[in-house]
Order: sequence, then structure tokens, then C-alpha cells
Amino acid sequence: MIKVYTDKKHYKSGQDQIIYLLLDEDFPLLDQVSINFYRITNTRNEFTYGSGMKVERVESLKYNVKIKIPQIPSGYYYISNLSLLDQTGNNINQFSVHRHFQESFFSISEVAEEKTDEEIIKDIKKLIDGQNAFNNHAIYSKDIDPNQEHLSFNVLVFCIGSLVHTTQYLKGYRIVPLKNQFDYKDFYHVVNNYTRKQYNLEIPYVQKVRDDFNRDKPIYVIEFQNIVANDARQAALAAVVKTEMINTALAFQRRQRASIFSYVTIRLINGELQYQQAFTSFPGYSGNLVSDFSNTGIAKRIEKYLPVIENNDWGQFLLSNYATAMNETNVISQIFYLWTILDLLANKNIPNNNTPIFKSDGTPIKRKGQQITTKGIHGKAYLLLQNANFPEMILNNSIDSKYRLIFETNKPIQPKAGDLFISLWDFIECTNRIRNIIAHQGVFSFSRLNKGSHVDRLLLNKHNNIVIPMLRERLNEFIVVLINKDLGV
Repeated sequence: MIKVYTDKKHYKSGQDQIIYLLLDEDFPLLDQVSINFYRITNTRNEFTYGSGMKVERVESLKYNVKIKIPQIPSGYYYISNLSLLDQTGNNINQFSVHRHFQESFFSISEVAEEKTDEEIIKDIKKLIDGQNAFNNHAIYSKDIDPNQEHLSFNVLVFCIGSLVHTTQYLKGYRIVPLKNQFDYKDFYHVVNNYTRKQYNLEIPYVQKVRDDFNRDKPIYVIEFQNIVANDARQAALAAVVKTEMINTALAFQRRQRASIFSYVTIRLINGELQYQQAFTSFPGYSGNLVSDFSNTGIAKRIEKYLPVIENNDWGQFLLSNYATAMNETNVISQIFYLWTILDLLANKNIPNNNTPIFKSDGTPIKRKGQQITTKGIHGKAYLLLQNANFPEMILNNSIDSKYRLIFETNKPIQPKAGDLFISLWDFIECTNRIRNIIAHQGVFSFSRLNKGSHVDRLLLNKHNNIVIPMLRERLNEFIVVLINKDLGV
């Protein structure tokens, strides 16, 4: 254990704070320290700020660190994590509260209010009591019969397919990441036993494959603390329905929707915890974006989108369609589903009033000599994106490691020789062309493209291995912003 404490119990924003570190005898000489500070609220402890700085040695094993308190909300704080660097720049170790050192609380406010230790303990206890009430908030089954006995259940719902780094605390439940729960060895033995028996072949065991396998099976459990229902079946259904909504909320902007593979219903009977109902069915996983490493980032994302899913049919429809799009592993299929969402948003937000549309330089947009207007979906989608004022996307050295791939939006850009330039209208035409081929033919194939068409030539470009994924990236970027704007979140 090491000892970590502050020079005072109370600070104002902008004041200097001194943190003392008292180390064990076997520690090398320190040079720098990185410190994370958490704020205690009545719902959860939240990372608020972090700071890295040089240390000052005041005794053989004692160091101090001086920092300036930033402008942050009033409240109670504590030091959660330390990372120590020695004088050669090597990271000595990571240290965390409770495991390596005791909590050191301090308060920050705009007024100089010194409190006794008893008052501080009382205030913090009140906050922790609030956290417990928040975490144990009752979630009632929508099917509950008021004339029957109301029973309380813990329901554990296990999911695979979305990366969660730290436990997330929400109203009535928590999400706990589970690491290294499946081992490549189990699958290796299945394969190897068969090849050994049928072909007399021994398949080599590859450690890297095992590491990749274990890393790419992210699992978490959603632990509902207090589901109120008439029976275990009803409680399980309520938890599963809620979990599906949570997984949809988590899928937004993360490219992968988790799937439920098991649940367990538990109830306290005669002082003993007993499981009432269990179910397991294992799905797969295809990978998703890097998760928020914050201890509250995922919780806040759920709090942002879950009410929309629960209370807004249109919002649930949009987010569910987005989750469906992101569950597709094929880039072309994702473009198809994302264009469906763009179609919905354009028809909802752009009036069917035959308004002419123009390029960023003011030139009218025409097809076969006819002015394009908002009477059709192409014009509506174009105007929706143009009005959203998205920034341009310029990917330097993306073509042959020399030329740029440029996506224009609402400001004219002058491409250089060799650049692959895609205007906003080209973007609409290209992505809609992919969507229409799938809608009419059932599958996308480059053989269905016509080299005489400007749009088809863009898709047939020798760099389409870059262009088409970037069309998907750009379309996804548009859709995420448009959904947030449409839903007001």
C-alpha cells in the first residue's frame, strides 16, 4: 500500500492544491505522476479531470505534487488512479484507490466553507445512499397484475458483441464487462480432435490466434437489481425487453449491436438467493468501434438514447434501423440500409415543394437537361445534407499514397490534378445508385454498372477499394448527425 493525501479538505476553483505521496522503500526515484480525480454524485462517481506533472521530492520516500484546481462543479472529489514514472521515463505501475491506497476526500466550491470530518462523512454518506437508491430503483414489469403479489427479482442478462471497458451504473441496473470468459483452447480442441481422428493431422496451437480470439469476444452482463413482477417469467421478460432497448441505444455510433445469449432470474427466498429461471443461446460477434474508456461514458450514452427508444416510436424506429445497418458486416449492405434512413429523414424534413437545388458554386443541378428539385428524393436528400453545413472531407495521400480523395459538401473546392473529387451531388448519386441496384436486383455487382455514366465511372474507379468504404464512412457520418438533430439529442 502507498499513502496519498491532500494538504487541505476544501478548495475553491482556481486554487493551488498539494498532493502528498508516501511510498514504500522499494520504489525507485520518481520523476512524474499522472492523477485522475473523480466526483461523487448521488447517482455515480464520475471522472472529472486528470493531470500529469513533475513531482517534488521532500523526503527520501515522500513526494508532493502541486496542481491548480480547474473550473469544475462544486462537490466532493477523491483521487482514484495514479500512474508513476521514474527518472528514466519508465512507467513504474498503475495504482488505484482501495486496492493500493485509501480514499482521500476533498471538496470544491465557490465559497470558503470549512467542514468538520464528521460533516464531510455525513455529506458523502448521503451521496452514497443516493447512489444505492439509484442503482436499486425498482423497474416494474409492464404486464404486472396489480391484484397479484408483487415480487422482487434480480435478473442478470448476458450479452456479447459490444465493448464495455468499465462498470456503468444506471437507474435500476448496472452494466459489468466480463473479460476472458471464452477461451480459444475449447474451439482449438474441437477442430484438432476431428482432424486427428479423421486425417491423423495435428493442428498447431497458435498463441496469437488465442489472444485475438479472447480479445474479440467482448461480453457484459446487465444486472437488474430490482425487477418487480408477479413471477420469474414476467421478470425475465421485462429485463430482456429493457436490455434489447439498451443494446439498441449502445449500438448508435458504435457499429455493432450486442446480442443477448443468456439470462438468469434470481429471487431471495427464506433468506437464500435461488435462481428461478435461466436461458442460454449463443450468438456471434463481428467487431465494433473502440469503446468509451470513461467510467460513465456508456452510462451517459444510454441515458441519452434510451428515453428516446422507450418513449418515441419514431426515435425507436430510426435507432433500430441504424442498429440494423451497423450489424451488417458488408460495406455495400450498410450503404443500402443507411440510405433508407437518409430517405426517411429527407422526406420528413424537406417539403415536397419542387424547390430547385444548386451546386456549392450556385450552378443549377440538372439531369438530362431537367432541373433537379425537391420533388424527388434525390433533391430532398441533397438539400437536407447541404443545409446541415457539414465540413468537407479531404483525405490526403489516400490515392496511390500521393493524391487526395475529396468529398465536397457546401463550399466550393478546387481539386488538384490527380485528385479524386466527389461533389455532394456525386455522393448522393453514387450512394443511391448502390442502393437502387440492391433494391432492384437483390445484390450489388460492378458488372451492373455502365461505364458511360459519370456516377458509374466513379464507382468503377480503379481506387474503388478506397472510394466505396469512404462513401459508407461519409454516409454514416451524415446519418449520425442528422439522427441526433432530428431527435433533439
